[in-house]
Amino acid sequence: MVSLQELKAEQEAFPVNALRTLGYEAVWQGERSWNGVAILARNQGSRADLHKACREILQIGQARYIEAAVQGVLITSIYLPNGNPQPGPKIQLQIGLV
Repeated sequence: MVSLQELKAEQEAFPVNALRTLGYEAVWQGERSWNGVAILARNQGSRADLHKACREILQIGQARYIEAAVQGVLITSIYLPNGNPQPGPKIQLQIGLV
């Protein structure tokens, strides 16, 4: 299992085919700027082993959260902003996400 953050790639640019040739299936939420998240799992011969439960549940317009059910286990990944400088909008976003 691998969780990736800061993909810096739009949805269409994620290298899913290259990952599949290496034996991984992936779910991802791409974004052009600094954000973007993905979960990779070893392909056990069935693409159903990796099921994307949601694309982006946060209503902030940024690709920062993803979850996937992998062989019956829910895996989540969240990419939080660092919260600097304080006070400021980044710390408020971080607090809101946690």
